[in-house]
Amino acid sequence: MLNNNLYIFEGYDGSGKSTLISKVTAVLHNKTVRVIGRKNEPRLAAISQLIEDPQHPTSEDAEMRLRIALETERLHLISRLRSKFDFVFLDRGPISLRAWVSYYNLDLPKYSLLLEGIEKALQGATMFLCRSDFETCWNRIERKENKSKKELMGKQTNWQWYNKYVSACETFQNEGYRIVQVDTNCSIRQSVDCVISNIAEFI
Repeated sequence: MLNNNLYIFEGYDGSGKSTLISKVTAVLHNKTVRVIGRKNEPRLAAISQLIEDPQHPTSEDAEMRLRIALETERLHLISRLRSKFDFVFLDRGPISLRAWVSYYNLDLPKYSLLLEGIEKALQGATMFLCRSDFETCWNRIERKENKSKKELMGKQTNWQWYNKYVSACETFQNEGYRIVQVDTNCSIRQSVDCVISNIAEFI
C-alpha cells in the first residue's frame, strides 16, 4: 500500500512527539529512518521562517496559506524519500494543519480543497496521536529554550488552543489512515513500546 512506511506523529506542543520520535528512531538503529520535520528542513526553512517571524507578522489568512504551502512542499520531500528509507517519520501532519484554521477562527471551506489534497496524498500512513494533558504539555513548554510563536502566546491562549486541537483530533475522519492513540503522560518506555508494537510487522 502507498505510504505504508510513513508514520505521522501528531500531538499538541509539549505532548512529547519529538522525544518519542527520537527514542523510537534509536530503537530502530538497524533500519534506515528519515525524520521530516518542518523548521529544520533546508527546503522548508524559508517558509517556516516567514511563519515564525515575530518582527514581520503576516495576516492570519496569509499565514494559513503559508502553512499549506509548507505542507505542499513537504509532500515533495516525502515522495522523493519514501522509497529510499525503511521508515519515514513526520513531525506533525494533517490534524495540526486543520487545527490552525480553528485557532484563528478562519472559514474552513475556504481551505478545504487544499487540505483535502494534502490528506489524500498521505493516505496509507499510520498516525500516532500523542495524548497528554494540558498541564503536562505546558510544563514541558515552559522548560523549552527556543519557544515557537504559538508557545510564546502564553498559558491562557495555549489552553484555549489545546482544547481546539483536541477537538480537531476527535473530529478528524479519514478511513485512509490507521490511527493509534499513544499515552505520552506515561513513561517514555511505555510510549516507545506502543509505537514499536504498531510497526513490528515492518521491522
